[in-house]
Amino acid sequence: MIRRDLRFFSIVLTSIFWLFNLSFANTSHEEWYLKGKEAIRAKNWPLYQSASQQLSSSNLKPYLEFNYLHARVNDLPEAEITQFLTNHRGADFYGMLSNRFFSEQLKKRNYKVILDNKPLLNTLSLRCIGYDAAIEAYNEFDSANFKKEWLSVTGIPGTCQKAETKLLASNQLTAHELTQKIMERLEKNYITQAERLINHLPQKNQGYYRYFVKLLRNPSSVMGEKTFYSDSSALYTQVIHAWSKNNSVAAQQGLDFLQARNLLEPKDYRYLRNRLATFQAGRTDVDNRLALFKAIPANEGSDAVWEWGFRIAMQEGDYALATTFLDRLSDSAKADEVWRFWRGYLYEIVGDTARANAEYRAIKDRFSFYGFLASDRLNEPYTALNTLVKERMSRPSTDNLPSDFYLALSLHNVDEEFFGRLRWLAALKNANANTKHAASLLAEKAGYYNLSLMAGTQAKATGGLSLRYPSPYQITIESNLNRDPILTTPLVLGLIRQESLFHIKAKSPANAYGLMQLLMPTAQTVSRELKESKRESLYNPTANIRYGVAYLKKVESDVGACVPYLLASYNAGPHKVKVWKKHEIDDIVLWIESIPYYETRNYVKSVLGNTMIYHALLGKPARISDYLTCP
Repeated sequence: MIRRDLRFFSIVLTSIFWLFNLSFANTSHEEWYLKGKEAIRAKNWPLYQSASQQLSSSNLKPYLEFNYLHARVNDLPEAEITQFLTNHRGADFYGMLSNRFFSEQLKKRNYKVILDNKPLLNTLSLRCIGYDAAIEAYNEFDSANFKKEWLSVTGIPGTCQKAETKLLASNQLTAHELTQKIMERLEKNYITQAERLINHLPQKNQGYYRYFVKLLRNPSSVMGEKTFYSDSSALYTQVIHAWSKNNSVAAQQGLDFLQARNLLEPKDYRYLRNRLATFQAGRTDVDNRLALFKAIPANEGSDAVWEWGFRIAMQEGDYALATTFLDRLSDSAKADEVWRFWRGYLYEIVGDTARANAEYRAIKDRFSFYGFLASDRLNEPYTALNTLVKERMSRPSTDNLPSDFYLALSLHNVDEEFFGRLRWLAALKNANANTKHAASLLAEKAGYYNLSLMAGTQAKATGGLSLRYPSPYQITIESNLNRDPILTTPLVLGLIRQESLFHIKAKSPANAYGLMQLLMPTAQTVSRELKESKRESLYNPTANIRYGVAYLKKVESDVGACVPYLLASYNAGPHKVKVWKKHEIDDIVLWIESIPYYETRNYVKSVLGNTMIYHALLGKPARISDYLTCP
């Protein structure tokens, strides 16, 4: 009896030990990875070696090795790094390591290392390092191959400058090839790269190209020129194009100036005229904007032209002209929900209720700003949304997903989000809808809502609306709202989804951080106003939401208690909204549609659309029109 009990106890103990080890294995690799990263930072190489050994069976190991080799690229045997690169061609980190390694070898004049590993030079930038090494080591230059590559691209990487200089000095380029590349670069506004080529032309042939270099660097100087080239429409077009980015009104004068001298091809003139008309459409300092669009023949305008013509005609109350502009849209544009809504709106104005309702019904089931507005115009419930919210979500098994999904999550767990995102995207690319749905559930469980959202959106799973519209941090949001009359939890959730897709460590090219994408100066100001002794990290979700909501309240006091103004300010800045309000558009929906910045215009619509979906998901019914009441 005792022996039997001991045997049973032994089996139980073994099972517990096995389960413990299994669980430990899943987490210990990540723990060792973090220890390895810290060891690299501290230059504790014995600890790094221990961590690396512990990861021998983990697919995290190559990423730790990459960090180690990247940190020690100048003091490790070259063969160690080249062997690693050979073994990991096509890996996420290959480009980062290979570019750094071979650039360092060139600086150190280790030409042999570069030339012995030509198969690893798999990009033009890297191959140019190879060309440089051959030039420096043996005074040899594979001009034929470089010429082929040089002719195939408009601009070149910085590593190719020496090879380019060598090619230019070799007399292997025909005059036509050289001038063709100069023209390509000028037309792309690669002015400095074009100048390098101009310097290799005979002195007598440089004047024409230097003339356009001067104009491209200072487009307004064209107005004072006495010399013009009648066969250079493409370059004059680039001059006006460059000018339009900074001052569309002045560029318009330049366009008229060139056109009066017959210096533009008809197609180039039409392109610039349309571009400048749309640029000026949203400005408050341009008189008689509508005249710009009236002057454009019906068969010469683009969809963008007629869309802006419509907006201005509506602002002016010229509904007949607004209808005309809608009629000029392409068939695909006419089918867009934006213009179907506005066509219905125009039918309403003239009392054609039947046609108006037909347009609204065509789009009312879309989960979008205009879809919800169409339902409001019809005075109908958001039937499609409510039905989808009530659908029971299928929950496919998350077992046995492709390994890349698990690797992506592990990389996120060890603060390798860049590589983790790459792995996640690669895994989604090769997955079917059911696998994407399962992956979404897996990421949601791990708390990576941005990855879950990404997979859930692609899966379009039945009943999976909550995966596409996650709603974490509700308590944090509500605790910071303090019953603000216009700020709601669904609105803030809708804003976060649009700003960061719930990515805690999101960082924009403009250096906006975290869930609500706050700029450092904004966060600093808000933190001081909240009387905090020290600003918290913007990657802390609680702090980020606190600062973001506080900033929304600050903006509210600046531009008024109007949600569209508030959202536009959050995206483009309150100063811009104050300028746009000068148009004095009474209809707030038309004001939204007339926002000059494409990004901001669609941002406001998207956040408001998101808000309605969150209202439904949270069981707090609302109408989009509730958010469009402005004092």
